[in-house]
This record gives sequence, structure tokens and C-alpha cells, in this order.
Amino acid sequence: MPGHEEVEIGLVKLYRVTGKQEVPEPRALLPRSAGHAAGHKLYGPYSQDHAPVVEQSSAVGHAVRAA
Repeated sequence: MPGHEEVEIGLVKLYRVTGKQEVPEPRALLPRSAGHAAGHKLYGPYSQDHAPVVEQSSAVGHAVRAA
């Protein structure tokens, strides 16, 4: 799981430059992979990787990641 939002920011900037709506779609893959051990090691609450995003009921861990 990325610790900062550079990937998402970069994809949004790419969309703004190209105007192609299909460009930002991969950014949805990052939040969907949180809390799922398939394909990556789980890093726990500090990284908001302890449960799927839609199942997290409170903000925990590092403030940058929670944003």
C-alpha cells in the first residue's frame, strides 16, 4: 500500500492534461486492495491496510494515509 497519495495525484493531473476519463481508472485499484492479503503483505492499522476501505469505521494510523 502506498504511504502517500502521489500516485492518485499524478493520475488526476494526467487526466486534467489529456481529458481522457479512462486515464484515472487505475487509481481505484489502490483503495480496493487495502485490507486484502491477495497480492501484498498487510501492513496493519498504521497504513489503513487492516481491513477493506468500505469496512473501516474509524480513522486510524498515519494522518497522511487517512486523508
